[in-house]
Amino acid sequence: MSERKINVPILIAEKRSAEFPDTPSVMEFVKDESTRRQLELLMTTQNMDRPMMLPPGVPAQRVKALRVALDATLADPAFLSEVEKRSLHIDPVNGEDMTNALVRAFSFPPEVIAAARETMGGR
Repeated sequence: MSERKINVPILIAEKRSAEFPDTPSVMEFVKDESTRRQLELLMTTQNMDRPMMLPPGVPAQRVKALRVALDATLADPAFLSEVEKRSLHIDPVNGEDMTNALVRAFSFPPEVIAAARETMGGR
C-alpha cells in the first residue's frame, strides 16, 4: 500500500516509474527533438544501473540462453522473496532492450553527442 510520504515533482528519466505513477518524467516536458535526443543519450547509462554484459563474439545461442536464465531468475518467487526480505529494489531492463538502447546511443549524430557533452560541462 502506498503511504505517499514523499512527493516527487519530476523524475529525471525517460518514462514514469511504477513507484511514482503520478510523477511525470522530464521527457514529458521536452518540446523539441534535439533536446529529446540529447536527454535520451544522457540517460542511456542511467537506465542500465548495473548492466550484465558479455564480451564481443559470444555465440548468439549462448547469449540467448543467458538472457533466458537471467529473466527466469528475476521472475523466480524465491529470488523475489529474498529481494523483498532485504528491502532491495530491482527494476530490470531485459537484454534485448539494453542492446537496442546501446545501438541507438552509438548511432546518434555528432551534433547530438557534442550538445550532450556540452550540457554535461564538456565531459
